[in-house]
Amino acid sequence: MDVLADLTDAQREAVAHVDGPMLVVAGAGTGKTRVVTRRLAHLVSRGIPPWSLLAVTFTNKAAREMKERVASLVGAAPIWVSTFHSMGARLLRRHGEVLGYPRDFTILDRDDQISAVRRALSDLEIDPKQFPPARVLEAISLWKQSGTAAVAAGEGASSYADRTRARAYAKYEEALRRCAAMDFDDLLVNLASLLEGKADVACSLRERFRYVSVDEYQDTNRLQYRISVALAGDRRNLCVTGDPDQSIYSWRGADLRNILDFQEDFPEAKVVRLERNYRSVRRILRAASALISRNRQRIERGLDSENEEGPRLLRAECLDEHDEAREVCRRVAELREAGTPFGQIAVFYRVNAQSRVIETALRNAGVPYALVGAVAFFQRREVKDLLAYGTIAVNPRQDEALLRILNVPARGLGEKAEERLRAHAASRGIPLRSAIEEAKSVPALGRKAVEGALALDRILRGLEERKELPARAALSWLVKRLDFLSYAASLDGTEESDRAENVRELVSAAADYDARGPQAVSPSVDGGAPDAPPVGLAGFLEEVALVSDTDRTTGSGAEGGAGGVWLMTFHAAKGLEFDAVVITGLEEGLLPHSLSEGPDGVEEERRLLYVGLTRARKSVALLSARLRRRFGQAVPAIPSQFLEEIPEELVEVRGETGGSVVEAAARWEPGESRMLVDEDVDAPSGDEDGPEGLAPGIRVRHPMFGVGKVESLEGRGENACAAVRFPRIGVKRLLLSYARLERA
Repeated sequence: MDVLADLTDAQREAVAHVDGPMLVVAGAGTGKTRVVTRRLAHLVSRGIPPWSLLAVTFTNKAAREMKERVASLVGAAPIWVSTFHSMGARLLRRHGEVLGYPRDFTILDRDDQISAVRRALSDLEIDPKQFPPARVLEAISLWKQSGTAAVAAGEGASSYADRTRARAYAKYEEALRRCAAMDFDDLLVNLASLLEGKADVACSLRERFRYVSVDEYQDTNRLQYRISVALAGDRRNLCVTGDPDQSIYSWRGADLRNILDFQEDFPEAKVVRLERNYRSVRRILRAASALISRNRQRIERGLDSENEEGPRLLRAECLDEHDEAREVCRRVAELREAGTPFGQIAVFYRVNAQSRVIETALRNAGVPYALVGAVAFFQRREVKDLLAYGTIAVNPRQDEALLRILNVPARGLGEKAEERLRAHAASRGIPLRSAIEEAKSVPALGRKAVEGALALDRILRGLEERKELPARAALSWLVKRLDFLSYAASLDGTEESDRAENVRELVSAAADYDARGPQAVSPSVDGGAPDAPPVGLAGFLEEVALVSDTDRTTGSGAEGGAGGVWLMTFHAAKGLEFDAVVITGLEEGLLPHSLSEGPDGVEEERRLLYVGLTRARKSVALLSARLRRRFGQAVPAIPSQFLEEIPEELVEVRGETGGSVVEAAARWEPGESRMLVDEDVDAPSGDEDGPEGLAPGIRVRHPMFGVGKVESLEGRGENACAAVRFPRIGVKRLLLSYARLERA
């Protein structure tokens, strides 16, 4: 087919570009994936060898979709389509030995990383309550993403807390090196080290990958930026696509500067703006455009559509979160009556804790729903246990995996036995796996523990002998050898449990992997062996490990037409689309979130709402509550400033629902934290709230937002609030009893 056919002028311009850098600014729903895949096909049609093309994206789901689309255009061409982390794993298996890593290194997922941090804290006698392992891991991850090694982190630490985290970082790194393991950040850190510090390897890779494409460029961190630029090299054939208005991952290291500064890095770059939206009706687009135009950090562009005008956005102010949940049910009922399937309706919220009340209301109303963000399949206890066995069979140095299943199922290897085995391994300078083999020689290890260790050794030897068989065969043998179905069922106390079903599903997943077969990537330019992934059990484990954080948090599988209403956070909604969207919790403190610091933080919160709005094809409902429980206590809530940024003519106001505050207090169920409100809530308090003499036009100072000017006052007593305009972030509606305003 003609890959330039049926494209808009802007799409055709981007697809036809061949040499030199290019930035494609792709608004929501503007056909970005079509442009990326058509351009790859166009390059092949121009006679460029497909093996010299590299396309990088952020999720395994997106990579699979891109591969399928390209294959439909040019057949099974050996174009390398990958995530950053999969690319890192593959290239480091081939070249990692120059950095001191064996080819059989293992990849730790988040749970394994937290376990390793917890063990590092224990070894350093650091209180995990004072330094929670998950928070320490976040600090380590940010250090790695910024290119800061453990030694440098310690030298640059300016506080006791940072020095303590840096010590844990160093201990954690020691453990990973000892186990021949990498975490997700290491896949990028070490790939960047290869490209920037090993000239021969870098030259070879740049010869192979002559045309580099990076999708979702607004979500790249500095390491991914360095990798992209290093791969492009002197040819500078780097094409990046993305939308700065959808950059919502700064909390995990994404750097908006990468896309905003692309033209500074590549002054000769072609810039193409995709501005025709194919997804949403025009009213939704105008609302989203008006909202996001308030942001400073963006690339100016329009967003238009040839779709119909569509209905106005529905706006409802509810009494409290329970009333809001009932409003969700009412909206779902209206949509169903109009013919919208459950699976084409999505409910978005800022934080997962908001879903509980909504779930209860939907259950009571008999509405089926699916919760995106529940425990992922490969993170479930019984599944991770079996995967840990496989990890040890592939990499016997992986102590963390062995410690996980040392006594699973129970075999007499409790805490004391573990301590003695670890001490023996440390004294001999050997992996824990070797200490298991030497169980009879371990000092003070009891007879029962020795028998358990030798039994475990026999199982692991059997699995090691089968690790190159198809993954299904190896796992089936292991499940039978351990009688793991009975063990999994016993965890729930029933003969046929969900956990046992999960074990069966894991074996099925391995069978699916075997059926697909390992996907070898193109032959190397020097005629060497193809960069094929590991086979058998090792290949299956790598595929599982490379289910990235993005895959876990973007609602993969939330496809239209499923049997229930979708519930998810804004972050999970990225990349999805639905006929109807219901947005909840549009209040100050939730959206924008109270932890969003300064103008940049508020701008990212605005981008979150923009992402939510642009997921909808046909209709949007905007809900807020006048009261919401915080820390078990109901407090007055202020409508989000973002609601004021959507033009009134685009909104239909349903009005207040749910009755008075006093009625809400009476509805609290026994056992729940009660709201602290006076029955005469509307009576004037007579008390002076906020700074003395507060009135419109007065300048005030806020501890986070700085100096602003009061525009209006409303409410009385504890409900008194002020609308204050701050120069850099616009109007904020502040509850005076909480805002800590001072006269400026």
